[in-house]
Amino acid sequence: MEEGTDVRFYASAPLFTKDEILTGTFIVTDNKPNYLDHKQLVFLQALANQAARIVELERSKEINDVLKNRMEQIIFKIAHDIRNPLGALKNIIELQHSVYLLNRKQMTCFLCCLMKQTAL
Repeated sequence: MEEGTDVRFYASAPLFTKDEILTGTFIVTDNKPNYLDHKQLVFLQALANQAARIVELERSKEINDVLKNRMEQIIFKIAHDIRNPLGALKNIIELQHSVYLLNRKQMTCFLCCLMKQTAL
């Protein structure tokens, strides 16, 4: 409410979650005196209930967005961890296949080079 506003009428209804936890108040004000009959009071509470549901949906959406983001991070990490060992196995298999295709002289040369690099 703004300062200096002449509030002459004030009505409110509680905002409850679906678990019946009080989370706030739905307020209606006017600058002239007024009153609410029973039908208007019922309508005010219906508006308060609707506002409470909207607040709950927004909170739920925020929580779902955080959980979705975290799940995507976990899936990316798992996919990365799985992909790297598979890539290494693929390279080993390709290397073994290429070595298998070498003749005896090429194989001897390859093994000598490999042993020299290992010795360094």
